[in-house]
Parts: sequence; C-alpha cells; structure tokens
Amino acid sequence: MSAHPLKDDIQSSQDKQEEDIPRSSPFDFVIKQFQGKRSSSGKRKEQPSAIKKFFGGFDFGKSEGKDRREIEETEINNSGTDDQSEKQDLSVEASLLPFLPELEEISLSWNGCVGGTLKALTVHLHHVNLLKVLRLNNCRLTAEDVTSLASLTQDGHLARLRKLDLSYNNNISDEGWVIFCQGLAVFKELSELDVSLRPSSCHDCGTWFSELLAALTKLPALAELGMQRWVLSESQRKRLESFNQDNKRNIRFDC
Repeated sequence: MSAHPLKDDIQSSQDKQEEDIPRSSPFDFVIKQFQGKRSSSGKRKEQPSAIKKFFGGFDFGKSEGKDRREIEETEINNSGTDDQSEKQDLSVEASLLPFLPELEEISLSWNGCVGGTLKALTVHLHHVNLLKVLRLNNCRLTAEDVTSLASLTQDGHLARLRKLDLSYNNNISDEGWVIFCQGLAVFKELSELDVSLRPSSCHDCGTWFSELLAALTKLPALAELGMQRWVLSESQRKRLESFNQDNKRNIRFDC
C-alpha cells in the first residue's frame, strides 16, 4: 500500500484525463484553416478543393482510388480566383509530404490548378519512397510539369510506383512527352500507365512514340497502357501490334 494514497489518486486522475484528450495531428491546424476559409465564403457554390482531394488519397495503402466514372462526373471550377486559391492549397499540401513517409497513393486528378505548378509537388516527392499510385488525370499539365516529374525519376525516386495516370492532359507538347518517356525506365514496378487524351480531342502521335516503345522494353511489370485518341500512323500501329510478339510481352494496349 502506498504511503501517499491521496497523491496516488490525484496522479491516477491526471493520467486518465490525459488519456481522454485526443492526440493532435500535425495537419490539424492546416486543415482547420482551410475549413474556415471555405466556410467563410457563402456567395459561391462550394467546389471540392485540391487539399480535400489530395487528402482523399491518404489511405496509407488501403485506398484503391475512385472509379473512373465517378471521377469523370466531377465538375471543375476553373475561374481565376479559385485557381489561385487552389494553387495555394497545393503548395501547402506538398509541404506536408515530409511528414508522410509511408504514403502510398496521391490523387490530384481533375484539379486544373496543378498545371504549370507540379514542381511544387515533385520537389517533395522524394520523401515518399513507398508511393505506389500517382493520379494526375486532367490537371492541365504542361511540358514543364512532366519534365519536373522526369527529373525526379532520374534521381531514383518513385521507383515503387505501380500506377501512373497522366490522361486527359492535352497541353503536353511532343517535346515534353519525349523527355517523360526517356525517364520511364526507372519504373521497374509500374503495371499501369495512362496517357490518353480527352474524349473530345485527338492528336497525331509524334516522335515520342519511338521513345515510348524503347521505354516499354525496360518496364518488366507493365501490363496495361492507355493511349486512347492518339492517332497512330500505319507504321506506328504495326510496330505497336508486333511489340508483344517481338519482345515476348503481354501488354494490353488501349488505343
């Protein structure tokens, strides 16, 4: 029996109170600030912010991502005011990546504000070496954006990536795709890649096609490649059709 029963009771009570207090997350303050900012504007219809969509992918390996139909039904507000706000959100989100080393999925799809600012994210992606899924569908990406992504892979980062969605980004130039394809070889575990164009558009497949085929020979895990609405020349189509046989592969080409 303790010599100070009253003191022990007080200490026990304090310990219990501390256990009842929820532990705060390093993101609580940031999230509350954005919740306050969003709720304070009642004059316009609320749109899902980049930060909400970004955190939507933070399932630490448990999330399988949204169904494509669900994503395609999402409405995007691309007005200048909202765009600037979303870019600020992206910068804040990216700065949180050092605190999430076990992150396995990031989805920023259907956020036009990402276009031209992806470097704000890629400079921090080396902190998440376990990343398996990166979705950048319909983000208005530019050649500069995919170049920054390629630069990251050259340093050996994102080596565990399995799914990469760059579809519906019609603003990327042929030169940008060439640089991107030249850095693809690092994705040894990549199983799905989508570079399809938007349903309402089509574009001739340029000089980057040869770089793409060369990269595919160095991607042993790749099982599916989305290239919808890219217009292939007759020679390009024949090379694609014979690729699996020539290289003893079984890639599903969705063209």
